[in-house]
Amino acid sequence: MSHIPPKPSAPESSVQRRVVGSSPELGKIGRMATEPRRRRKSKSGRGKGSSGRRRRSSRVLVNWLILLLSAAGLTFGCILLWSLLDQKKLPPIAPIAPQSQGLPSDQALSMVDEMLAATGPEDLESIIRPGSLSPQEAFDFLKDHKQEAYSAPRPIWIGTVDSLSIPIESVFVKFSDGHSRTALIAQEPNGSWKLDFDAYAHLCVPEFSSFLEEGNREGLVRVHVKQDNYYNDSFDDESEWACYKMNYPDEQTNIYGYSKRGSIAHAAMETIHRRMLHHTEEPSQTSKEAPKNTPPPLMRVTLQIKRSSDANDRQYEITNVISDDWVISDLPFDERLAEQAGQ
Repeated sequence: MSHIPPKPSAPESSVQRRVVGSSPELGKIGRMATEPRRRRKSKSGRGKGSSGRRRRSSRVLVNWLILLLSAAGLTFGCILLWSLLDQKKLPPIAPIAPQSQGLPSDQALSMVDEMLAATGPEDLESIIRPGSLSPQEAFDFLKDHKQEAYSAPRPIWIGTVDSLSIPIESVFVKFSDGHSRTALIAQEPNGSWKLDFDAYAHLCVPEFSSFLEEGNREGLVRVHVKQDNYYNDSFDDESEWACYKMNYPDEQTNIYGYSKRGSIAHAAMETIHRRMLHHTEEPSQTSKEAPKNTPPPLMRVTLQIKRSSDANDRQYEITNVISDDWVISDLPFDERLAEQAGQ
């Protein structure tokens, strides 16, 4: 017998039974008037905003990059244009052609042999050009520089130097102690050929060692020159000065020369530099004595230089370009250049 009490009964009219079907309609429920409207941003919306900002940043960077590249290109173009215009200012100058076919190599070698074998100044009088050194001084120089150190074989024929001032033939002389010199033979106005002993002795006035001392200095130097970029002290403005390293063959210390841009001295130095870019100085192909280690081509120049008291000890202004080699002609090279330019 069950002890579960019976379920109370109720009238069917008072109980509405729930049957399966659609949910009841509750109608529209309005928002409360006090509730603020909130706009929720979806995750996709936030992504679009970030990518937009990135695109704007990229456009800014690209614009700055284009601006910088345009400025760099404009600057380069201005420099190139200035360089071309500056080169056009330089007057053209042609090499001086010999009055004859040049000095035959055997005669040039014989002349150098005769100089090295001289036993007195009278042996030099007929073969050397008139210059700062007299035949006696030239003979003393040969004795002081160990003339007996000259070693066989004979001097080596180099050939014609493409000088812009005066016809020159060159001979290479090597000594048994390892040092060497270049003998330069120039053509005189009357057509004869003479050995330039001032060039052979690397003559500077005063001697080159004095240009390494302190204080005001001025004089003539025969040096090897090449372009350089040593700008400081009194010559720190590259737009105003052109710099050249100057080396004297018998010294280990270099000095620096500066020519003022736009001056005739600068035009002369740049003319010589352009010539040297296409210059080769090596023994003649017909020479059987050509050495394997031929000295490289050098920019030999004779200059008038000066140093003021406020300049660095090794810095000099190039006031005149006397010659495009170590042989001096009647008319200084820069003056001849100015004459051709009609200045």
